[in-house]
Amino acid sequence: MIAHLTQCYPGAFDKVVRAGNGSAEELVVRGTVTDYQAGNRALRFLAGPYGAGTAKFAADVSFYDGQTGHQLMLTKGDWVYKHGGIVGAIVGMDELVQSSGADVADLIAEKRGATRSEKQGCSKYGQPMPAGR
Repeated sequence: MIAHLTQCYPGAFDKVVRAGNGSAEELVVRGTVTDYQAGNRALRFLAGPYGAGTAKFAADVSFYDGQTGHQLMLTKGDWVYKHGGIVGAIVGMDELVQSSGADVADLIAEKRGATRSEKQGCSKYGQPMPAGR
């Protein structure tokens, strides 16, 4: 999430850190994993289009005021990867979790009104941004 914010929204935030100091300018993000099913790459390769071997990851993500500790927002996310074939065999839970972090980072940046960079890796699954976006 930190890498995505700093690389894909350069200059949108004064600093992005793992642990803050409790100032009024801080947004604290906390997540709780509510579902984790690693799936099976071999099954996705063989029968992924039919849902076999599907990887799933779900989390509740809360946003807090850094100074007061009051919850500002709660969102629930569900990420599923069930594509078959070679791609289904290559992509696993690590990529799914990384994608979820990027999605949360995008939500934070969008709420701030930041514009996403068009450089490689700043759109879903590392694909270049579409023209005109």
